[in-house]
Amino acid sequence: MKLILGESREGPIASSAILVASMLLLGFAVFADASVPKVAPVLALVVFCATAYRWLLSWRSLVATILLVILFIPMKRYTMPASLPFNLEPYRLLVFLVGLGWVTSLLIDPRVRLRRSVVDAPFAAFAIAIWLSLVINRHRVAGVQSEVIKKLLFFWELHHAHVPDH
Repeated sequence: MKLILGESREGPIASSAILVASMLLLGFAVFADASVPKVAPVLALVVFCATAYRWLLSWRSLVATILLVILFIPMKRYTMPASLPFNLEPYRLLVFLVGLGWVTSLLIDPRVRLRRSVVDAPFAAFAIAIWLSLVINRHRVAGVQSEVIKKLLFFWELHHAHVPDH
């Protein structure tokens, strides 16, 4: 019955295949006189991710990772190369990836649902005020469009950074 409900504790075939493939690659590296000190840490990381994926991909771990990146990687100091109207910083990329995973979970897993909160109405009113301001002040926004896009994306990140119901 637990298997039908998706609560089975057995690991999936993919993670088992990753473990076996990692052991085979390490054995091949040893026998082929490849650089084992370079290959072993990468394979150890792959094995760790394959065995701890449930913990690594839990919502609490993902939100904690976002908070740790925001706390320990200085903003505006490290950027990733991209031709966007804003700087692609590590925290923005991480929030995007977690948000993409959350939307994917909403579409795939029926157990993941949107949940109402106390701040939904004030955020909606604020978002409507922002939209109306942009529509009414189009000529003013045109001169500082990249800065406006950056601020809107930051607002969007803050609004969607809560832990979804899982």
